[in-house]
Amino acid sequence: INSPYIVRFIGASWTRPADVILLTEFLDGGDLRSALESNETQQTLSWHAKLVCASHIALGLDYLHTAMTPKVIHRDLKSRNILLDKAMPGAAKITDFGIARETIDATLTPGVGTQRWMAPEVLNSGKYTEKADIFSFGVILTELEMEIVPYSDLRTDAGKPLVEAYIVVIHPDRDTYISCRLVVCH
Repeated sequence: INSPYIVRFIGASWTRPADVILLTEFLDGGDLRSALESNETQQTLSWHAKLVCASHIALGLDYLHTAMTPKVIHRDLKSRNILLDKAMPGAAKITDFGIARETIDATLTPGVGTQRWMAPEVLNSGKYTEKADIFSFGVILTELEMEIVPYSDLRTDAGKPLVEAYIVVIHPDRDTYISCRLVVCH
C-alpha cells in the first residue's frame, strides 16, 4: 500500500506466528476521536482542519477501493482508526487494517467491525462491498460536525447509556433497508 492517506507499513516482527508485531509510521497527532474529544475545550481542530481531514479520509478510501488490485475493504473505519499529523492541522491517514479484506474473499464475516460506525448490511448479512466503508465514512463526517461519539446521547428506558448499538431495520416485505434505529445490545 503506497498512499499518502494510508499509514505506511514499515515492517513486522514475531517470535511465533500468533505473536506478530507490526511496525508502522508514527503520527504524532493521535487519533481523530481523541482530537474531537479535546476539541470541545481546546478548539484544536478548526473547520478548515476538519475539511482537510475529511478529504484525506476520502482520498484514502478511494485508494483502497479503486487503486488497489484487488480492492480492499477496511471493515472497521472509525475515528479511532484515523491518525492525525500534528505538523499539518487536519492531515489524516487511515490505519488499523486488522480486519480488512480483499474483495475477492469468498466470504466476508457479518458483524465484523465497530457497530456504531457499521453499515446495516455488515451487521445483518455479511454480503457487502466497499460501500460499507462509505457508510462508516458518513458516520465519521457526522462526528467531525458534532464532535461526539455516534449515538452517545441515546439512553435505555432506564436512563443508562447504550453499551453498543445495532443499526438494522429491514422492510418486512423486501430485503432492503429503509431506515435506521437503535436497539440496546448487552
